[in-house]
Amino acid sequence: MLEAFDADGLPPERALIIRYAAEGLIAAMHSPYLTPEQLARARAELLALTEVQQP
Repeated sequence: MLEAFDADGLPPERALIIRYAAEGLIAAMHSPYLTPEQLARARAELLALTEVQQP
């Protein structure tokens, strides 16, 4: 999976952060600690982190 981020120019450190954050959200998805609204907002923020500025 990290290879796909590398191909897009995403720094490896950011790719790890995104990966582990997404895994944490999945784990919390069916718990009382994460609302659907919070999940949607977190997903949007994680997707924004994958945007790479091209020169």
